[in-house]
Amino acid sequence: MSTLSVNIFETPDAVVIQLSGQAGFTAVDGLQVPFQRVVVARPQLVVLDLAGLDFAASLFLGMLVNLRRGIVMQGGQVQMAGVRPNVREILQVSKLDSLFEFIDAAPQPPAPAG
Repeated sequence: MSTLSVNIFETPDAVVIQLSGQAGFTAVDGLQVPFQRVVVARPQLVVLDLAGLDFAASLFLGMLVNLRRGIVMQGGQVQMAGVRPNVREILQVSKLDSLFEFIDAAPQPPAPAG
């Protein structure tokens, strides 16, 4: 069974979606609602932090495309950060690498107040 951890937070410039673990077929079911919430919030920039992602199934790739479509239709942009070579290869083979801007590292969560 694949496990996927999702952490979503806001920075002054972006909404960051941190994904870690394996985005296998059973794990991606839990992404539909969080991704939809991000799209509904209409951010100008979404950064997918994939530094901790070990594996990406085809169903997950479809979800990324749908997330991007929802954000771009509202005038926003989606970037991918910290993509590991094996996940980058999956994106290249599926020709999805041209849809996303790649950056080295995602913004970090804001420091706790106090």
